[in-house]
Amino acid sequence: MLTRLVRNLFLCVCIVFACSFLLLGSLSNASAADVDYIVNVAPSLNITLSSNNVVLNLNPNTKTSDSKDLNIKVSTNNMTGYQLTMSSSNDATDLVRDNTADGKNATIPTLSAEAGATASSLTDNTWGYKKDSGNFIPYVSGVKLLENNVATNEDTTTLSFASKINYSQAAGTYTIGLNLAATTNPTIPHIQNITPEICQREASTADYTVMDLRDSQEYTVRWINGTCWMTQNLRFIGKADDPAGTMTLNSETSNVESSYTTTNPLSISYTDLSTGGSSLTAAKMHYDGSGTKGALYNYALASAMTITGTSNSVDAAYDICPAGWRLPTHTEQESVVAYTTEYNMALEGYYYGNGTFSAGVGVWSSSTPYNATYRWYLSASDTSTLTPYYANVTSGGRSAGLSIRCVAKTPRTLDDITNMQEMDRDIVTNTTGGATKTLIDTRDNREYTVKKIGNDLWMIKNLAIGCNAAGTAPAATALNASTSNIASSASFSTPTALLSTAANSGSSSGFTTAAMQCNPTIGAWYNYAAATANTITGSSNTNTDVYNICPKGWTLPSYAQIEGLVDGHLSEFNPLPVNGYYSSGNIISTADAGWWSATPATYSNNTTQYRYLIYYLGSTSNFHFPSRDVRYLGYNIRCVAR
Repeated sequence: MLTRLVRNLFLCVCIVFACSFLLLGSLSNASAADVDYIVNVAPSLNITLSSNNVVLNLNPNTKTSDSKDLNIKVSTNNMTGYQLTMSSSNDATDLVRDNTADGKNATIPTLSAEAGATASSLTDNTWGYKKDSGNFIPYVSGVKLLENNVATNEDTTTLSFASKINYSQAAGTYTIGLNLAATTNPTIPHIQNITPEICQREASTADYTVMDLRDSQEYTVRWINGTCWMTQNLRFIGKADDPAGTMTLNSETSNVESSYTTTNPLSISYTDLSTGGSSLTAAKMHYDGSGTKGALYNYALASAMTITGTSNSVDAAYDICPAGWRLPTHTEQESVVAYTTEYNMALEGYYYGNGTFSAGVGVWSSSTPYNATYRWYLSASDTSTLTPYYANVTSGGRSAGLSIRCVAKTPRTLDDITNMQEMDRDIVTNTTGGATKTLIDTRDNREYTVKKIGNDLWMIKNLAIGCNAAGTAPAATALNASTSNIASSASFSTPTALLSTAANSGSSSGFTTAAMQCNPTIGAWYNYAAATANTITGSSNTNTDVYNICPKGWTLPSYAQIEGLVDGHLSEFNPLPVNGYYSSGNIISTADAGWWSATPATYSNNTTQYRYLIYYLGSTSNFHFPSRDVRYLGYNIRCVAR
């Protein structure tokens, strides 16, 4: 009889921490004869851990996965706050077994990217961690866990560590040493943390020095006529570890879309303006690297590649300014012309699109278009006069290399915008629950009422892009990335193919043939190929939708977002009027309605169906739990702000 001996498999994650302190100045002794009452406040930065070890006991017979929590508290009296990071020696990411001599499964690697991973759903023989209520993610050395830009009595977070194993993993004790390091922020505050309120308080009568988190460049800022301005020209050319000619931007530190994160940044390669070659589509920049002299940027690069091409008359919502800052509007540039001393003009010249340099003047970009080719800008031919202009300063208009002075963003809400395409995540966050407004879709000038429901801003009227002016029939409408939620390299025209043709809403050809149907009261129905601008097509597809025919700044809702509407938000969502959906060329269930989501169905590895929200007019509960259906059917669309 063969007896198999199975030892417990131990996973030990050893946590140690180090603190870095910023020494704060103490008061000197008074020289007066009287007794001075002096209070010396010592600098303080403290980390408290619930344990210095995290131990998971795993046994292939009885317990193949486990997780444990580590509670962390940080406090500091440093007035510019701190950052807390987690790292490992030599940037290691694997758990290493105590006995590696036999070479048998001597490590447990960190998991690969796994969306929505729980401890039990980790890939076998991997480990990962999560912060607070998130999902388990791969460990990367040097990750930032907490930060604050002010003193704090107690910031808290909970890290959870998990691992999952099977019989193929050799028994033993596996460890990795993790270092938690808290460091105080520099006494010079980061520009990303400067709000208009702080600027008004600190910089109303004199310049205030700040530092850009991205490259540690220092700038002065000033409160001028109701707006916080940089009073030096931007000289950001990319992170220090980027190769020459590459600018990496993410929404934590730069004014770019929230979809660009530290793990999925926007990378822009640029060439030097001095080489010539007028361009409205390629990024160009010039910087001579001298002192506090600024850089010169063409508009494609200044707008973080959001305003490109020969025709574009949309405001620049995103740009290469620091997070919390943006290009000034034409109105803001007009408001500063009388404040030449405070503005601190630096006449650094500009580049023509053909590579010719013009010295002795200052020209600063704005976010505002004059027409499809030109932009408003601010100009100075000497240090005593500022003048807003819109004329073409170079052959090629936006291909000119101009200076940038960013302004601090004021918290915008739904009340501050007119067009759907002006939406960004800050507006969503700052808008109070229940707020509504009617916005214009600049693509066809249709109006849509939007509403803050829960944590999201929803269209509460069905999308009708691609319908003629009367709203009765499809009329091909060309979409581009400047006004629609499609890739910058993509082109798509809304279809003229009809869902009332049976094949387009009732057979496999409807997976690849984009089709729609219009109604002046209901709006429009779209099959999924049309809804996703031909990005989710074919009979087999389980990708989550990223691009679609929603306006720029909006997208199809996720499964989780439509789930959030089911309970208690029926009247807010305003589902009426309804008129069914298209199937095999016919309208079905005219007392019902359904709206597409961005999320594929997940049961039985299904590749043809996507989630949707369905409403039953005759039902006592009205909203049905989000269901799933085949992509060639025709449903309505309600976009949600990204």
